[in-house]
Amino acid sequence: MTPLAQEFLALTPEKRREVHFVLCQRALEKWTAYIAGRKEMTYTESVCGTTQQLDLSLPSGALASARKGRDIAGVASRYGEPIVAMQDSDLEFPEPIQFGYYALYNLFRKYVAGKVIDDWLIVNQALSTESDESQVGPVLRAAIKKTGEDKTRSKWFEGAIESGYRRHFSRSNRWNSATVGPSASRTAVPVTPPAQVRRVWIARCPCAAELGSSRASWPRR
Repeated sequence: MTPLAQEFLALTPEKRREVHFVLCQRALEKWTAYIAGRKEMTYTESVCGTTQQLDLSLPSGALASARKGRDIAGVASRYGEPIVAMQDSDLEFPEPIQFGYYALYNLFRKYVAGKVIDDWLIVNQALSTESDESQVGPVLRAAIKKTGEDKTRSKWFEGAIESGYRRHFSRSNRWNSATVGPSASRTAVPVTPPAQVRRVWIARCPCAAELGSSRASWPRR
């Protein structure tokens, strides 16, 4: 486990929540930039062959609901079809956008639906929106700093960053995830493992289907 992962996991639940919202706000900004100029997005649902129009406001509704701690816009029911479509490969986004979409969905599930979602999963998915891996550490560092708990940064970590140790993690801590997203499917069957691997250097761990996954690594505890 890396020092940054340890630092996050050492935070209180309240501070971890703050980090989640900082990172998911950033993920939402990337989603907003992605859909900018698009009046609509459609996809074909393979089971019935029908054309569906994607609700572009869902991620922002998920974040707003999570901040309130309640479903303020019928988000839970609106997410059903697109999440299933993503797992069936009927609906596809560029990889960083896909993980941001799942991060916001899992944020909603944790803070509104009361689901047991591992705190690090949301962090991993949100960090996976960073196309430039060199920004992963600084983005997480800045999010932790905003909580006011930026006191556990080790000299080892500072030296590691300066010496390019980040590059070591990006090559050594890769893993194939069990699923791409939460296991909400028409038949409630776990999804097939994806082919691609997302490289993010923070840490490593297993993945439960009901939680979704990121292609970021995960800390063993």
